[in-house]
Amino acid sequence: MLSGSSIGSPSLHGQPSSSMQGAVVPSSLEELQREFSTLVQCLFKLGGGVGSSPQQVREAESELISFPGRCPYYGVLLLHVSLYAYLPFRNNFCINQGDNFINISIHFPLYQLIEQEQQLKSVIISPAIRQLAAVLLKGYIKSHWNNIQSPQLKKQFKDALPLGLMASDLEVEVPPSFLSKINTAFGMSIAEVAEHEFPEEWGDLIQILINIYESGLVNHHHYAQSLGSLKCLSLVAQHFSDKHTVFVFPVLVPYMLNVASNTQLPDLIRAKALTVCSEMFYLIAMVAGDPSDEADDEFEYVNDGDHESEDVNEDDNTQDDSKIDEKLIEESKKMLSSVIGQTLNLILGEISNPITNVNSDCSFKMECVKTMNILVKEFGKSLQDAVIHVLQSTCTSLSSEYEIYFKHAILSPNESGIATSQIAERFDTEGESINFTTVICQQIELLATIVCSRQLSKILSSNKNNLAQLTYLLLGYCQLPQHLMELWEDNPEQFVSEEDNQFSSYSIRTSCLKLLEDFNETYDTLGIESLLDAYNKRMQESQSLYIQNPNSSTWWKLREASLMTISSFTEFRDHIEDNPKVFDLVSLISQLLDNDLNVSSEHLPFLKSRAIQCSSYFLNQISNPKLFTVNLDMIKQLFITYVNHMAENQPIPIRLYSCQATARVFCLEKPLLDSLLSSFGASRDELLHGILASMCKLVNDIGEEPMYIPLESIAVFVNFLPQVVIPHSETVISIMLTQLSKFSNDRTIASDIINVFDKLAEIPETEAQLVNNVIPKISQIFISSATATAPDFIENLLDLSHTIIVHAKKEDMLTVLNTLYPSLMNLGFSNEEPSWIQKITECLRSIVHVGEEMIVQHRFISQQHQVSSFQFLLEYIARLLQPNFSDSAAFGVGELVTEIFAKLSTALNIDIIGQIIKACVLKLSISNDLLFIQSIVFIFAKLFHHQDVVKMFSLLESISNLKDYANGLTCVLSKWAHNQQFFFGLYKLKVTSTALAKVLQTGDPRLASVNVLMEVKEPTTGYRTRSKKIKERQVPFVLYAFMLLIDAYIRALEAKEEEKNEATLEGMMYGGGGFDDEDPFVPQDEYLNQLAQGGGDFSDDEGDEDPLSSKDPINSIDIETTLPEVMKELCSVNQQVLPHLEKILTDKQKQALQQMLQ
Repeated sequence: MLSGSSIGSPSLHGQPSSSMQGAVVPSSLEELQREFSTLVQCLFKLGGGVGSSPQQVREAESELISFPGRCPYYGVLLLHVSLYAYLPFRNNFCINQGDNFINISIHFPLYQLIEQEQQLKSVIISPAIRQLAAVLLKGYIKSHWNNIQSPQLKKQFKDALPLGLMASDLEVEVPPSFLSKINTAFGMSIAEVAEHEFPEEWGDLIQILINIYESGLVNHHHYAQSLGSLKCLSLVAQHFSDKHTVFVFPVLVPYMLNVASNTQLPDLIRAKALTVCSEMFYLIAMVAGDPSDEADDEFEYVNDGDHESEDVNEDDNTQDDSKIDEKLIEESKKMLSSVIGQTLNLILGEISNPITNVNSDCSFKMECVKTMNILVKEFGKSLQDAVIHVLQSTCTSLSSEYEIYFKHAILSPNESGIATSQIAERFDTEGESINFTTVICQQIELLATIVCSRQLSKILSSNKNNLAQLTYLLLGYCQLPQHLMELWEDNPEQFVSEEDNQFSSYSIRTSCLKLLEDFNETYDTLGIESLLDAYNKRMQESQSLYIQNPNSSTWWKLREASLMTISSFTEFRDHIEDNPKVFDLVSLISQLLDNDLNVSSEHLPFLKSRAIQCSSYFLNQISNPKLFTVNLDMIKQLFITYVNHMAENQPIPIRLYSCQATARVFCLEKPLLDSLLSSFGASRDELLHGILASMCKLVNDIGEEPMYIPLESIAVFVNFLPQVVIPHSETVISIMLTQLSKFSNDRTIASDIINVFDKLAEIPETEAQLVNNVIPKISQIFISSATATAPDFIENLLDLSHTIIVHAKKEDMLTVLNTLYPSLMNLGFSNEEPSWIQKITECLRSIVHVGEEMIVQHRFISQQHQVSSFQFLLEYIARLLQPNFSDSAAFGVGELVTEIFAKLSTALNIDIIGQIIKACVLKLSISNDLLFIQSIVFIFAKLFHHQDVVKMFSLLESISNLKDYANGLTCVLSKWAHNQQFFFGLYKLKVTSTALAKVLQTGDPRLASVNVLMEVKEPTTGYRTRSKKIKERQVPFVLYAFMLLIDAYIRALEAKEEEKNEATLEGMMYGGGGFDDEDPFVPQDEYLNQLAQGGGDFSDDEGDEDPLSSKDPINSIDIETTLPEVMKELCSVNQQVLPHLEKILTDKQKQALQQMLQ
């Protein structure tokens, strides 16, 4: 029985220990009954209780949040609810207090309490309620296990939890899906405990779970119990680290392999046993797996709790760890070799057997394929002979299963004589799909793993025929399945969303496309040749099928799939640009115009929509005079076709694809676009106004899933044709505001809407309209009750405010200061929501940047008093810099302070500057938040650029009484150096690295007193596991700063190379290819990222995306040139540094240093 005294150890004064709050046991039976009843009712409301209102659900959530803090036996109560179905537990489990320090004794099983209250009993026997309790119990254990000081209580939890995996007397009629959910929740709880207790304090856990598995096999009705124990074992295995490998692997893996090999057991049980093996193989791969293709030279950021920060003796510790590593690796390899033969025999035998019936239980084959995928990925280089067999077996299996798939999934019911309901989804007890199509997807993913391996990919490409045959087969699998045709009819918007974002959904069609893309990326020309060969064969087959029966769907499905595969891949379009003669693209476009684009939208909508997409993907190529003779009439025909199919009488998908294609036309080079539009003569403006109206109509006609298409298209239209937009700007603004309110909780759509406003704000005629009409409306919303009910909407409006302010003219800022600024301040002082505070800070920074000194003179009314806008701004900054204010909310304060120093210097006196700097240093000294540290360091980096560095040193040195730091100077330099490597964005890299160089150039002796923690780079046997810790030692700041300058140089070179590569990178959805450096026009394939989103989505350089930072002169510094010059100067003055520097640099850093000094 659970002893109440073990819940928490009372202090000598009879009060509970600090580790557990409140009374350790109920003070009375009434309290116990009240707390238990409250908990059950909360679970009932959250678990879908009949008649529970949203308000009751919110109240129940609040009640549950408060439970752990006030009720130390909360975990015990959750155990009672979740385990109520288990008779042994029900009869014996109770709360009892026998401690001498508390004169209360309760010995009353909660089971009796439940039996006495019929309402409680009727609620608690619900599987949904017990599942919810088990999930909450997992969370409780995760958060509170370390706070339980009593070994007895921990033991009783460990004794009770496995009962949740066992079949109970109340669960005979419970659906298997619910049993599985309960088992999974208990498995997660057990895994959480095992992470702390296994194997030292829970050494028999594995045997307990195996016993539960075996007892479930005695009665076939209790297979759920066996499945639950296997699921639990796989969850527990996920928490193992390398230190458990030797202890667990020899016991668990052979046993599970024997279970998986037992053909007398249900396939689902065999599959779950193999899942446990997979987890163990993944674990052992961390120690003894194949080395990766590329060395990982990046720093790994780890929280302080994972550091050993003391000075270490590198030689001794590295030698000891190396011995341990070598021994562990050797042992791991032996364990793997002891079971790999049996594993491969089992898996290869199953993989080589094609599935012959779509209604078969596919769970075991699916798990075999998934396990083989892990083995190939982690040990493939050591198992090349097996991989050859895997490749042959998988291809053979896919070939045999294609005919079944074609008959059941691609043909219509009339053509196959089989109802589509026969291939309905099948799920295991965990809700995981185990049907026929899922296994095919898994086999395709296994092939992808082989193809994406640098060494194993050669197996497939060694025979060109093999690659061509497989590509041909995959094109067949790419055909449009019947269920997608039904989706077009039932939910056309979802169809577009899934098809347009091909790799976001999981299906055979998308898996094949991904594998074909891998072919193109891995095999280059060979992959392209195989694709063209398969394309030509499939198109010929399509033509023959059309001649045989033009009313059949087989011919157009094969044609649609072929068009999709040649137009969807960047590498194929690139190949055409490099080798325009390999594919007659002009003839294809002519065929599409003559045939596919003229078919009926009613009878062949899928083929027409594919023809629209395919032709628009190749617009960039057919409009490139370096590749083909540009045919303006052909482009005009396509353009007219796209525009006509945006009409309301067309199906929604065709309207959307046509809208997308039309936007691609606007992304053509300006001379060609001008010629195209001029060819319409006097009807040009009417045509363009109609296009904009059609795009806006689409926005109003569709829902959220494909909304990005018209929004992105409107952004492109506004960007390229601003003069056309001006007469309709009021309408566009109104529509965008309506949609922003409608989709206030969808950040993606909101972002697309903000992008439209961003483009509108760049038009001088609409910029003022946005300030005068939109800003006051936003201000009204900020001060209304909407702030309490629509938080996401408020965030979107803050983004919109920032967009408008950044593009506003200084003369329009008075409207912003009079209307928006007071509401921003009210919002900023009235809450601490991090995302709101961050965005408010961005808006204030923009106001300072654009309005400059206007804010110093401005006043507004607050609580019937006239107040200074500038003074309020300083108070807002002081609030963000308070020690107890959230770092995550305040991280943008550095940029705001920097902007104030730059724009409002005349309004600042030495006292204000000193107070701000001191507050920054104080908060910096106690912060561990990377983004906040970066924000504050950025202030000093900018100051070092514009102020006397030595005087700044003196000012910082005068700041004392800091936690862990002698003064402000050591704090700033230590935090800066330790976190410089993690700073984001090329702009900040430029600012901080050049400022760091200025610091070193002073040669100030005070720098010698600063030390920094640096990770000890071990000459290791080459792996990092879950249990290994990072070792650090103290190094002088000056030495470390030299290394950081070298790293900055390396990052700059990498960024330049990445930018060069991205110049020819194409968006997956948008056609086109590379462009010359002298070409001033943006190719259409990047219109989504570079135009609709304001540029730079392919780059993580936030400086390029920040219009304020982009105006900073520092942004124009070429650090590839500057840093080598600085390094030469520093090394000539500090020659004694070089020998010490050599000792801490990696090979990559040494090479970079040599390059800098040349």
